[in-house]
Amino acid sequence: STIERRLGGLHNTETKPIGVYYEPQLKRHMSKHLTLKNASKLAFYNERRSYDKVCFVRNPYERVYSWFTWLIRQVEDLKPDDGKVHDSETEQRTQRLLRGTRSKMESVNWDFSAYLKQSPKTFKPTYKFTHYRFRNRMAFIGYVERFEYDYQKMLKSYGIEDVSSANANTSSVPHVECDPHSMTREDYRYLKYYDRSSISIVNQLMKKDFKLFGYEMLNPADFPKVL
Repeated sequence: STIERRLGGLHNTETKPIGVYYEPQLKRHMSKHLTLKNASKLAFYNERRSYDKVCFVRNPYERVYSWFTWLIRQVEDLKPDDGKVHDSETEQRTQRLLRGTRSKMESVNWDFSAYLKQSPKTFKPTYKFTHYRFRNRMAFIGYVERFEYDYQKMLKSYGIEDVSSANANTSSVPHVECDPHSMTREDYRYLKYYDRSSISIVNQLMKKDFKLFGYEMLNPADFPKVL
């Protein structure tokens, strides 16, 4: 979101959805964060196949919990199901999908660890956004934990003038900058919401991410058995 705000004046592409939406070309629901496999099936991607691609990655533990809170915000905005048709067929499909997500949340009493155990495939590994067919497709990979440093490095490498200091999602990291490869407890925002089970699930689910992007995998034994 920060990158979109800062570079918004340099392009005139169509506004992308900010939440879950139905993608007619793929005949399925998506979000604006597209895996390379899905993006490669869309016309806009193929028209820009020769472009350099840039991605900023985030610590898996922080990313998964942030994703969970994003899902909660999506279902909180649901319209009441009064049996009447107010929206287009596409909007109705999206509402039905989100109601399904809300039902799953309610079935585990909105508990992060329980939801993660119930629906682990909701959370996609980061490498699916950077790698395709076993190859890294990114010309530049930056880290959220040292965003300003890597962002300026990216601008310099492409000769882009720094014209904006706008920010979004600025609370993602407690410190302004930290080393993503040697994070301390104080560098995390969401570790307090993890127990042994949720740490173990993320370790398995994001196993490749830890290896490819150099993040430290934490030991489940260092976390409470139950929160």
